[in-house]
Amino acid sequence: MAQSLRLVLDTIEAAGGSGVALPELVEKTALGEQIVRRRLADLHSDGLIRAAKGRYLVKRTRAKPSKATDNQPAVTHRRAHRNSLRDRLWRALRLSRKATLAELLELLDEACTPNTHNHARRYLAALTRAGVTRHSRFKEGRARIWQLLTDLGPYAPLMRADGLYDPNGRRLIPYLMKGEVGDGT
Repeated sequence: MAQSLRLVLDTIEAAGGSGVALPELVEKTALGEQIVRRRLADLHSDGLIRAAKGRYLVKRTRAKPSKATDNQPAVTHRRAHRNSLRDRLWRALRLSRKATLAELLELLDEACTPNTHNHARRYLAALTRAGVTRHSRFKEGRARIWQLLTDLGPYAPLMRADGLYDPNGRRLIPYLMKGEVGDGT
């Protein structure tokens, strides 16, 4: 599934600003029409693509300024570093729902350097400590499988000392105590 999602998304990105129609996608990806329709629905629901005049385009989102409230500061921009490893890792996890770290990095077409691997592992561990993901226990010769429990939205949660900050819901999700089970909310 992750490979077909990546193939459809790459084909749409390659088309640029003109977008791609469904018959073209089926032809270029060599996937069946039903599979392409499902992958388009997945990508659309995740906010990665949009449809315009029968053509599919990659969605370019910009955060809009919000008004400050008593509890929340005004947000004038999302972050300075868009499309970071963390952002791409979050999108890949949302798309695949369940994957190993190697599969997620492969989906990102990211070279698996020790630094990249460690950063991704630390981010996934932080998501787990907050109850947003969970992972399987290590078994001899098998990689740990990470599973998304709570889809917080298109923007990647930010690691903080006391928990994860969810920019979608503009709230802090505290880290769980050892042995606690959470639902990520």
